[in-house]
Amino acid sequence: PQAAEAADYLAVLGMANLTRGTAELGTLYRLTHTTVPAPPVPSADWRLVLLDGGGGTLASHSFTPQADTEAVEGEEVMASISETVPWVPGTTRVVILYRGSEVAGRNVSANAPTVQVLYPNGGEVLTGEQVTVRWSSADADRDRLTHLVQYSPDAGRTWQTVAVDVQASSLMVPLSDLAGSSTALFRVIASDGVNTGQDQSDGTFTVSGKAPRAFILSPAAGSRYDVGQQVMLVGEGFDIEDGVLPEDRLRWSSDRQGPLGAGAQVALTNLQRGAHLITLQVTDHDNQSGTASVSIFVGVEPHKAYLPIVVKLSRR
Repeated sequence: PQAAEAADYLAVLGMANLTRGTAELGTLYRLTHTTVPAPPVPSADWRLVLLDGGGGTLASHSFTPQADTEAVEGEEVMASISETVPWVPGTTRVVILYRGSEVAGRNVSANAPTVQVLYPNGGEVLTGEQVTVRWSSADADRDRLTHLVQYSPDAGRTWQTVAVDVQASSLMVPLSDLAGSSTALFRVIASDGVNTGQDQSDGTFTVSGKAPRAFILSPAAGSRYDVGQQVMLVGEGFDIEDGVLPEDRLRWSSDRQGPLGAGAQVALTNLQRGAHLITLQVTDHDNQSGTASVSIFVGVEPHKAYLPIVVKLSRR
C-alpha cells in the first residue's frame, strides 16, 4: 500500500454463490485509512456500486469474489467478498451487481453508532488466563450493532483483529493470544451495517510477556534407530512477540547424552545405544524458554533370519 493522507473507506464483506450468481452481504465498516488499500481485481460479472438517494451511481467498482479452493466437484461454488473501496459522501445504498442485476444491497442509515471502551481503559496490569474486554455502544437509529475488537501491543501504531461480528457488549480474550506489552491498547469498532463508530482505551495497560513454544518435527515419538544410523533433529521455535525464532535460539539435548547441538536441523550419527528423551529448548529475546520432547530408542537388534533346518541322514 502507498502512503496517503487519512481518508474514509468502505470495507465490504460477504459471500457469493458463483454457481447461482447470488450474493449475501455481511457486516460493512466505514473506516479511516492512512494507506491506500489495494484496489479490487476486476471481473466481467461482479460490481460493487455506491448509490445516492435518487438511485444514481456515485461509484462503481468491478471486483472478483475469492472462490473456495476446497470446492468439491458437483457442489455449488462459494466465494468470499472482501473489498475495500473509497467512501463517497452522499451514499445511501450499497449494492452488489451480478451481470448488471442487483443480487444484494444494504441501505445506509442516517446516524453512525457510538461506542466507548470501559475496560481495560489504562493503567491495568493484566494477569491470569484471560481478560474480559467491556464496552458500551448505542445507535440513534436503533439499528442492530455488531462489533470488531482489536488489540495493539505498540500504543496504537499497529492493530490486530481479535474478534469480528460480536453482538454482545463484552468479549473474553485469552491472554495467551495477546503479545506481551507495557503499551497495550484495545479498540472496539461498532457497525450498524455500514456506518461505524470506534473508541480505544484511554490509556495504555500492561500484558505480561509470553514464553515461546517449541515444535519438534523430527524424529517422531517412538522412533527406533540402529547404532550409527543418522538421526535428523528438525524443529522450530515460535514466540508471540518475536515470531519465528532464529536458529541460535534453538538447543537440542538428550537425557542420556547431554547437549546435542543448536539450530533448526541437526544431523547425528553418534547417539549412544539405549533410550533417549530428545528435548528442544527455545529461548526468546526476554530469555523466556519453552521446551518440547520426544522419546526414541537407539540400538535396534538386527532382524534374525530363521532358515529351515535340513537333516540329511546317510547310511553307512
